[in-house]
Amino acid sequence: MSSNDSDKVSLSFSPRQNSFQQGLLGLESSKVAGILKLNYPSSKPLVAKRIELVFSGKEEILWTEYQPSGRGYTASVVHSEQHEFTRYPFDIWEAKRNDGDKGKDNYEIIKNLELPFSFKLENNLPLSTTIKYDDGSTRIYYRVVVVIHRKSNLLKLQGKKKVIKFTIPITRYGKIPYKSDMILWNSEKEKYGVGYDIKIEREIFTRGETINVPIKIIIRNSRVKIKKVSVGLKQHTESRQKNLLL
Repeated sequence: MSSNDSDKVSLSFSPRQNSFQQGLLGLESSKVAGILKLNYPSSKPLVAKRIELVFSGKEEILWTEYQPSGRGYTASVVHSEQHEFTRYPFDIWEAKRNDGDKGKDNYEIIKNLELPFSFKLENNLPLSTTIKYDDGSTRIYYRVVVVIHRKSNLLKLQGKKKVIKFTIPITRYGKIPYKSDMILWNSEKEKYGVGYDIKIEREIFTRGETINVPIKIIIRNSRVKIKKVSVGLKQHTESRQKNLLL
Protein backbone atom coordinates (compact mmCIF):
# COMPACT_ATOMS: atom_id res chain seq x y z
CA MET A 1 0.00 0.00 0.00
CA SER A 2 1.35 3.41 -0.85
CA SER A 3 0.74 7.02 0.07
CA ASN A 4 1.05 8.99 -3.17
CA ASP A 5 1.79 12.67 -3.59
CA SER A 6 2.37 12.24 -7.34
CA ASP A 7 2.66 9.41 -9.84
CA LYS A 8 6.45 9.75 -9.91
CA VAL A 9 7.38 9.99 -6.22
CA SER A 10 5.64 7.94 -3.54
CA LEU A 11 6.08 6.23 -0.18
CA SER A 12 5.07 2.64 0.53
CA PHE A 13 4.99 0.54 3.67
CA SER A 14 7.86 -1.75 4.52
CA PRO A 15 7.35 -5.45 3.63
CA ARG A 16 4.79 -7.19 5.87
CA GLN A 17 3.77 -3.88 7.46
CA ASN A 18 0.45 -2.04 7.26
CA SER A 19 1.61 1.31 8.69
CA PHE A 20 4.57 3.66 8.47
CA GLN A 21 4.77 3.73 12.27
CA GLN A 22 6.35 0.58 13.66
CA GLY A 23 6.39 -0.16 17.39
CA LEU A 24 4.18 1.07 20.21
CA LEU A 25 5.33 4.62 20.94
CA GLY A 26 5.40 5.19 24.68
CA LEU A 27 5.66 1.48 25.52
CA GLU A 28 8.61 0.33 23.42
CA SER A 29 11.12 1.46 20.81
CA SER A 30 9.25 2.94 17.85
CA LYS A 31 10.15 4.26 14.42
CA VAL A 32 8.76 5.55 11.13
CA ALA A 33 9.93 3.35 8.28
CA GLY A 34 9.03 2.64 4.69
CA ILE A 35 10.26 2.71 1.11
CA LEU A 36 10.73 5.80 -1.07
CA LYS A 37 9.82 4.94 -4.66
CA LEU A 38 10.80 6.94 -7.75
CA ASN A 39 9.15 6.06 -11.07
CA TYR A 40 10.02 8.33 -13.99
CA PRO A 41 9.25 7.56 -17.65
CA SER A 42 12.16 6.74 -19.96
CA SER A 43 11.25 9.73 -22.12
CA LYS A 44 11.54 12.14 -19.16
CA PRO A 45 13.87 10.66 -16.55
CA LEU A 46 14.96 12.45 -13.41
CA VAL A 47 18.45 13.97 -13.50
CA ALA A 48 19.50 14.41 -9.87
CA LYS A 49 22.62 14.78 -7.75
CA ARG A 50 21.15 14.16 -4.29
CA ILE A 51 17.94 13.09 -2.55
CA GLU A 52 17.31 14.25 1.00
CA LEU A 53 14.71 12.89 3.40
CA VAL A 54 13.39 14.85 6.39
CA PHE A 55 11.16 13.67 9.22
CA SER A 56 9.42 16.73 10.66
CA GLY A 57 6.96 17.30 13.49
CA LYS A 58 5.09 20.60 13.79
CA GLU A 59 2.47 22.30 15.93
CA GLU A 60 0.17 24.82 14.25
CA ILE A 61 -2.18 27.36 15.78
CA LEU A 62 -4.91 29.38 14.05
CA TRP A 63 -6.91 32.07 15.82
CA THR A 64 -9.22 34.93 14.90
CA GLU A 65 -9.00 38.53 16.04
CA TYR A 66 -12.22 40.50 16.41
CA GLN A 67 -12.84 44.22 16.06
CA PRO A 68 -15.74 46.10 17.70
CA SER A 69 -18.42 47.29 15.33
CA GLY A 70 -21.83 48.89 15.56
CA ARG A 71 -23.46 45.47 15.83
CA GLY A 72 -21.01 43.91 18.25
CA TYR A 73 -17.79 42.29 17.10
CA THR A 74 -16.70 41.42 13.56
CA ALA A 75 -14.02 38.90 12.64
CA SER A 76 -11.16 40.86 11.10
CA VAL A 77 -7.95 38.86 10.81
CA VAL A 78 -7.18 35.15 10.97
CA HIS A 79 -3.65 34.49 12.27
CA SER A 80 -1.53 31.38 11.88
CA GLU A 81 1.69 30.32 13.61
CA GLN A 82 3.79 27.18 13.28
CA HIS A 83 6.60 25.69 15.33
CA GLU A 84 8.74 22.74 14.30
CA PHE A 85 9.51 20.75 17.46
CA THR A 86 11.37 17.84 15.86
CA ARG A 87 13.40 17.50 12.67
CA TYR A 88 15.67 14.73 11.37
CA PRO A 89 17.24 15.24 7.92
CA PHE A 90 19.57 12.84 6.11
CA ASP A 91 20.75 12.12 2.57
CA ILE A 92 19.17 8.89 1.36
CA TRP A 93 20.84 8.92 -2.07
CA GLU A 94 23.70 10.74 -3.79
CA ALA A 95 25.15 10.55 -7.31
CA LYS A 96 28.39 8.65 -7.61
CA ARG A 97 31.63 10.62 -7.75
CA ASN A 98 34.74 9.81 -9.74
CA ASP A 99 38.28 10.49 -8.56
CA GLY A 100 38.67 13.60 -10.72
CA ASP A 101 35.28 15.11 -9.89
CA LYS A 102 36.28 16.97 -6.73
CA GLY A 103 34.40 20.28 -6.50
CA LYS A 104 32.02 19.38 -9.34
CA ASP A 105 28.31 18.60 -9.23
CA ASN A 106 27.69 15.03 -10.33
CA TYR A 107 24.32 14.00 -11.69
CA GLU A 108 22.77 10.65 -12.51
CA ILE A 109 19.75 9.67 -14.56
CA ILE A 110 17.03 7.99 -12.50
CA LYS A 111 14.09 6.09 -13.96
CA ASN A 112 13.08 3.58 -11.30
CA LEU A 113 14.54 3.51 -7.81
CA GLU A 114 13.45 2.13 -4.42
CA LEU A 115 15.14 3.39 -1.24
CA PRO A 116 14.24 2.06 2.23
CA PHE A 117 14.26 4.61 5.06
CA SER A 118 13.85 4.67 8.83
CA PHE A 119 13.51 7.40 11.49
CA LYS A 120 13.66 6.57 15.19
CA LEU A 121 10.88 8.24 17.20
CA GLU A 122 11.77 9.98 20.45
CA ASN A 123 9.84 8.58 23.38
CA ASN A 124 8.43 11.98 24.38
CA LEU A 125 6.80 12.86 21.04
CA PRO A 126 3.07 13.75 21.21
CA LEU A 127 0.49 12.00 19.07
CA SER A 128 -0.98 13.51 15.92
CA THR A 129 -4.07 15.48 16.89
CA THR A 130 -6.39 18.29 15.81
CA ILE A 131 -8.57 20.41 18.12
CA LYS A 132 -11.08 22.84 16.63
CA TYR A 133 -12.69 25.82 18.35
CA ASP A 134 -15.35 28.27 17.23
CA ASP A 135 -12.76 30.88 16.29
CA GLY A 136 -9.62 28.83 15.72
CA SER A 137 -7.87 25.49 15.84
CA THR A 138 -4.65 23.80 16.83
CA ARG A 139 -3.02 20.66 15.52
CA ILE A 140 0.10 18.52 15.81
CA TYR A 141 1.20 16.70 12.68
CA TYR A 142 4.18 14.85 11.21
CA ARG A 143 5.57 14.64 7.70
CA VAL A 144 8.21 12.84 5.72
CA VAL A 145 9.55 15.43 3.29
CA VAL A 146 11.39 14.36 0.13
CA VAL A 147 13.80 16.97 -1.27
CA ILE A 148 15.21 16.15 -4.71
CA HIS A 149 18.25 18.20 -5.73
CA ARG A 150 18.18 18.18 -9.53
CA LYS A 151 19.32 20.08 -12.59
CA SER A 152 17.42 23.29 -13.18
CA ASN A 153 15.72 23.99 -16.48
CA LEU A 154 14.68 27.61 -17.05
CA LEU A 155 12.78 26.77 -20.25
CA LYS A 156 10.56 24.34 -18.32
CA LEU A 157 10.45 26.60 -15.22
CA GLN A 158 12.12 23.79 -13.29
CA GLY A 159 14.02 24.81 -10.17
CA LYS A 160 16.97 23.12 -8.52
CA LYS A 161 14.77 21.52 -5.86
CA LYS A 162 11.62 19.43 -5.98
CA VAL A 163 9.87 19.07 -2.61
CA ILE A 164 7.19 16.46 -1.92
CA LYS A 165 5.50 16.20 1.50
CA PHE A 166 3.78 13.12 2.95
CA THR A 167 1.70 13.33 6.13
CA ILE A 168 2.44 10.49 8.56
CA PRO A 169 -0.01 9.94 11.46
CA ILE A 170 1.65 9.13 14.79
CA THR A 171 -0.12 7.27 17.59
CA ARG A 172 0.96 7.07 21.24
CA TYR A 173 0.31 3.96 23.34
CA GLY A 174 1.66 5.31 26.64
CA LYS A 175 1.74 8.53 28.59
CA ILE A 176 4.36 11.14 27.72
CA PRO A 177 7.19 10.80 30.26
CA TYR A 178 7.79 13.95 32.22
CA LYS A 179 8.63 15.10 35.72
CA SER A 180 6.09 17.28 37.38
CA ASP A 181 5.98 18.77 40.87
CA MET A 182 3.37 17.70 43.37
CA ILE A 183 0.81 20.40 44.22
CA LEU A 184 -0.20 21.02 47.82
CA TRP A 185 -2.89 23.31 49.20
CA ASN A 186 -3.51 23.84 52.89
CA SER A 187 -5.25 26.30 55.14
CA GLU A 188 -2.61 28.48 56.75
CA LYS A 189 -5.15 30.27 58.89
CA GLU A 190 -7.89 28.71 60.92
CA LYS A 191 -11.33 29.55 59.57
CA TYR A 192 -14.47 28.60 61.45
CA GLY A 193 -12.48 25.91 63.28
CA VAL A 194 -11.90 23.86 60.11
CA GLY A 195 -8.72 23.36 58.09
CA TYR A 196 -7.76 21.24 55.08
CA ASP A 197 -4.87 19.64 53.23
CA ILE A 198 -5.24 18.85 49.52
CA LYS A 199 -2.64 17.02 47.45
CA ILE A 200 -2.35 16.33 43.69
CA GLU A 201 0.50 14.11 42.55
CA ARG A 202 1.44 16.31 39.58
CA GLU A 203 0.38 19.43 37.75
CA ILE A 204 -0.10 18.17 34.17
CA PHE A 205 -2.54 15.49 32.99
CA THR A 206 -3.27 14.20 29.53
CA ARG A 207 -6.65 13.59 27.94
CA GLY A 208 -8.50 10.58 29.34
CA GLU A 209 -6.50 10.29 32.58
CA THR A 210 -8.16 9.78 35.98
CA ILE A 211 -7.26 12.46 38.53
CA ASN A 212 -7.24 11.33 42.17
CA VAL A 213 -7.44 14.18 44.69
CA PRO A 214 -6.98 13.17 48.37
CA ILE A 215 -8.61 15.73 50.69
CA LYS A 216 -7.91 15.83 54.41
CA ILE A 217 -10.36 17.79 56.56
CA ILE A 218 -8.94 19.02 59.88
CA ILE A 219 -11.47 19.88 62.60
CA ARG A 220 -9.87 22.19 65.14
CA ASN A 221 -13.06 22.99 67.04
CA SER A 222 -15.00 20.08 68.53
CA ARG A 223 -18.25 22.03 68.32
CA VAL A 224 -18.02 22.23 64.50
CA LYS A 225 -20.04 19.75 62.50
CA ILE A 226 -19.52 19.26 58.74
CA LYS A 227 -22.67 19.07 56.67
CA LYS A 228 -21.25 18.92 53.15
CA VAL A 229 -17.92 19.10 51.30
CA SER A 230 -18.00 20.39 47.71
CA VAL A 231 -15.13 19.97 45.26
CA GLY A 232 -14.85 21.63 41.87
CA LEU A 233 -12.37 21.30 39.01
CA LYS A 234 -11.49 24.10 36.61
CA GLN A 235 -9.78 23.15 33.35
CA HIS A 236 -7.39 25.46 31.52
CA THR A 237 -6.51 24.66 27.90
CA GLU A 238 -3.36 26.29 26.57
CA SER A 239 -2.27 26.55 22.94
CA ARG A 240 1.46 27.01 22.72
CA GLN A 241 3.50 28.56 19.91
CA LYS A 242 7.17 28.23 20.88
CA ASN A 243 7.31 29.91 24.31
CA LEU A 244 4.19 32.02 23.76
CA LEU A 245 0.85 31.13 25.29
CA LEU A 246 -2.16 32.17 23.21
